[in-house]
Parts: sequence; C-alpha cells; structure tokens
Amino acid sequence: MTGTGTAFDTVVRGERVLLDGALRPAALGIRDGRIAAIEQPDAELRAVRRIDAGRDAVAPGFIDLHVHFDNPGDSISADFAVGTANAALGGHTFVGDHPFSTPLTTTGERYRDKIGLAGRGARVDFGLWGALTGPTIAEIPEQAALGANGFKAFLPENDMDFPAALVEHLRSGLAVAARSGGTVLVHAEDRLALIALDERSRAEGRARDYAGLAVERGPEIELRAVREVLALAEETGGAVHFVHLSVPEAVDLVGSARARGVRATCEVAAHHLLLDATELPALGWRALCAPPLLSLIHI
Repeated sequence: MTGTGTAFDTVVRGERVLLDGALRPAALGIRDGRIAAIEQPDAELRAVRRIDAGRDAVAPGFIDLHVHFDNPGDSISADFAVGTANAALGGHTFVGDHPFSTPLTTTGERYRDKIGLAGRGARVDFGLWGALTGPTIAEIPEQAALGANGFKAFLPENDMDFPAALVEHLRSGLAVAARSGGTVLVHAEDRLALIALDERSRAEGRARDYAGLAVERGPEIELRAVREVLALAEETGGAVHFVHLSVPEAVDLVGSARARGVRATCEVAAHHLLLDATELPALGWRALCAPPLLSLIHI
C-alpha cells in the first residue's frame, strides 16, 4: 500500500508491526482513524503526529465478540465505561456484549434502551447481541432491525432471569432468526441432564463441591446439546454459533456438520484450552465457568 506523497493524521513506526501474521518493521500512515498506508520503516511519510513504537508490538484493533459488562458500576453507563476502558487497555477497539447484563436484552424496547445507556459510557465501539427465549421469539425481527445480527439462546436453567431455550423455542427461533438475517448463539449444555445431576446430588445429600461436580458434569452433557442443536439447524436452515465449547469432540461435530452444508460455527475459550479441573482447588472461584473445566480423563 502506498501513499508517501500525502499527509496523514498520524504515522506510526515500529520494529514489531503485525503484518500477515508476522511481526516486522514498518511505517503506518493513518487517516480518519484508518490505516491508509503500510510502508517500509524508512519511508518518508508526512504527518501531523508521529509515534515511534520502538520494540512495542503494533497491531490493528482487536475484536472481542463475547463480553459480559455488568456490575462494576451501578448503571449500564458505568459498567460500559469500566468494561470498554479495560478493553481499550487490552488493544480492543470493538466488543460485543451478551444480553444478560441489566436490562436483559430480550425485547426490541430493551435493546433500543440499552444502546443509549451503553453508548453514554462506552470508550470503544460496541455491538449488542439480541436474545432468543421462548417468551420473546416474536421480538427477534425488531431487534434485528435495530442492529442485532445474533440472538443468544441459553439451554440450561439459570439464575439470570433469562428463560432457558427449549427444543421448540430453538426450532422456531432458528427459522425466525434466519429470516431476519441473523445467527443463533448457543450455550450448549443439556438442560435435562443438568437438572437430573442437580436432583441426584441433593437427594444423596452430597456437598456441592465444585471440583467433584466438574468431574460428574462430563463431556456428554455438552455433546448431547451440540448434536441436538446441529440437527435443528440442519432441519430449519438456520445459522448457529456455539459459544465456549469445551470438548474437542464437540468442535469435531461442528466441523462435520459444516462439511455437509449446515450453517454452523463455534468458538473455544482460553480457559478451556489452558486449564483443567485439577487446578480448581488452587484457583477456587477464579476458575468457575460453565461449561466447567474438564478432568484430564475427559480430554
């Protein structure tokens, strides 16, 4: 990319600029907030402002599409001010907030309100995921019209006042979301299996030790949910994205479905890649997540 004869708003020179997957010396010309030129480090670029990054790594703004901004402040504005400030410190210029933070983004009206509330505090660009719940499937088109291009479905029961999505909700929601041009995001753990596990633990009077529960809450609970949702996506022609899959076989199921034409994608969280259940006693509450960290015997 060239542009040595034109003045830029800012020129950044660095020894470690991320280009095509590698860190190498370069000079960047920035105009109107966008990279307009990538040149050799000794190129003559005119600019109003110059930054010498030295050995610091220089990269485009990162994007995090799975954040939960809630509770650091006493309002959404304060929550987004804290959350997006930390995102900026980590090099992120865009974040996508899930619908669980107050107000739960389950209706068009709430989605509209949250855009305004979040915008008052945001330090970086942001997007809001919509929601797929049984009582609010009819709200999906309005949320899509307001900017939502994905709708979160949470399969297990939860304490967030976010209704669990049952099979019939997913079937109709996938179809409605597809007509609205959107994707359904799924937290994939089998609801009935989790209810049965909880009831058994209570009936046996066992202490709710998280490390022990993580071992019992094995990979089949996730795999069963992934298989079911993939079948529904194939049936309806809807698009599905699985958030934080923790089981390698679940990722393989998504890959196989894609190979036969199902509109399916997935993501894997860093904690499931770097930690396992043996570290729960030492890490305590800091390692609590759902799906839980796996025992090595399950990996």
